[in-house]
This record gives sequence, structure tokens and C-alpha cells, in this order.
Amino acid sequence: KKAFMFRVGDLREGVVVYHHSDSDTTHDHIVFRISDGHHNIRHKFPINILPKDDSPPFLINNVAVEVQEGGAVRLEQLMLLASDLDSSDDYILYQVTSSPRAGQLLRKTSTQETGDPVESFLQRGLIQGQIYYQHSGEEQFEDSFDFTLSDSHQPPYLSQTYTVVVHVFPVKNQLPVEVSGSIRSLTVRETEVVHVTQAHLHFTDREHPDTDLSYVITQPCINPLHPGLMDTGRLFYTDITNSMKKDHMVPVLKSFTQAPPSTGLYGYSGWSPDVYAHCRPTTTFHPTAPDRLFWSTAAAPHSPLTQL
Repeated sequence: KKAFMFRVGDLREGVVVYHHSDSDTTHDHIVFRISDGHHNIRHKFPINILPKDDSPPFLINNVAVEVQEGGAVRLEQLMLLASDLDSSDDYILYQVTSSPRAGQLLRKTSTQETGDPVESFLQRGLIQGQIYYQHSGEEQFEDSFDFTLSDSHQPPYLSQTYTVVVHVFPVKNQLPVEVSGSIRSLTVRETEVVHVTQAHLHFTDREHPDTDLSYVITQPCINPLHPGLMDTGRLFYTDITNSMKKDHMVPVLKSFTQAPPSTGLYGYSGWSPDVYAHCRPTTTFHPTAPDRLFWSTAAAPHSPLTQL
């Protein structure tokens, strides 16, 4: 440290100057020894340094956002927070430069509000819990948005571009859909037992493996022209019978899965050829949502029905 002496006259003439080192310090002091020629006293002279706004804000917290499909999550300080060495953190401006593709940013003053879309917001609003990410509900499970930070200086100092990553947890809310090419129709001769394969019946679900799909028969095979007639057709597993012939003792299926082997499921027509020739029995099932499978019974060759 350098020491020098000056007089009161030097102060009056304004030749004594304090020069700051241009560091980020905001406090300094000078220790004076004041003397009248006979007595001495030491005095500490404090100096408060006003910061020079010459640097942009910077991000200190950037944690991936997690939200359920179709849900909303409030952006909190633990997820997103910035700081500025030269000015108040409350007035740091987040400017969105690339919007979310699977959702949007909203400002809400209460959780009951629908909120207003925003392209920019102050950190004060974020700290007050007003900024939300709202997922669109579409089947997109990764999202992100880019932004820059700026301070209140004129002109403002801009930061680099930052990216917030959004992880979306899927909600199992999609209905199975029929695979293109499935005919969902079966023609059975009155004396035959035929395979029901994926060529006849095949659904898929984006949120589940195909093997997890289950079919529940909600209405047994009926004849639309004669609703009171029973046993117009049956579904059964072949692993519980050693015969491919009609058998009253074979249990009728009430449900089945799409898990392999898909050729282990069979369907066959009813027991009264005098009635069921040219009829169109139906059975209703649903993997998740109700649908309808049609069975068409045709007369066998050389049967009495061929005389009709």
C-alpha cells in the first residue's frame, strides 16, 4: 500500500482523487492519520462503490422440467434461476427465442386460472410462482424451449442462449386402433371349425405392447335376424380340446389376449344348419373400446341347405 501526505488546501483545490481498481468490489476504505503538528489521530474513511453494469445475467439453476402428459407444472427457483452481479435479480428478463413444440409457457396468478401465453417474463414473476409450462396432451414426450437473459441496463446486456429440457410422462389414455388390413370378418361353413388369426383380428396400442391387449366378449354370438336363438357360434381355445370337431363340452371363451400364439384361438359356427344357413351371427368384443367382429355362416356342400 502506498502512503502519501496532503493538506487541507489540497482538498479545497480538488487535487486529491480516489481511483477505483475496476474490480467487482463494492466497498473500500482509507485509513487517515490526521495531525495538527502536535497531536495525531487515526480515522477510517469508508468508501461505497456503485457497481458498474457491464456484464449480462447468467443462469445458476437449470434443472429438467418433469410433467405428466396433458398436465401443467409451475416453474420454481429450484428448476430455473438466474443472477446478475450488477443489478437486481428481480428484473432479469427471460426472453423465449424458441417456443416449446409440445406445450406452451403460461403466466397464472392462481392455479384455477387458464393462464395467458407468454414469450417473456421477469424473474420476479417466476419467484412469485406465476410461470407455468402446460403440455398440449399430444403424444410427444420430450420438449424444450430456448431463451436468453437480459438486465435492466439501457441498452440491456444479453446472455448466451440457454435451453430448458422438458420430460413428459405418458398417461395411458389412448384407445387401441385396428391394424390396417385386418378384415374383421370370417366365413365359416356349418360343419367347419376355423382359425381366428391376426389376419382377421389385429389391434395395436401406442402405449402398450401388442401382446398386452386383451379382448373381452361383451355379447355372445347372435343371429341378428333371430335374436332369441342361442349358440349361433362359439369361440374357444384349442389347447383345451384334442378335436377339431364341434363339442358341447368345450368351454366358451369370455375373454382372450392378443399374446402369441395368435393361431391358438379358433371360432366355429352353430348347431342348427336349418336355421343358420346364410345368417350373419355377430360377437362383440373390446380391447379397450367396444367393437364388433362379424361371423358369416355358409352352408356346407351336400347339406340339406344346399337344396334351399
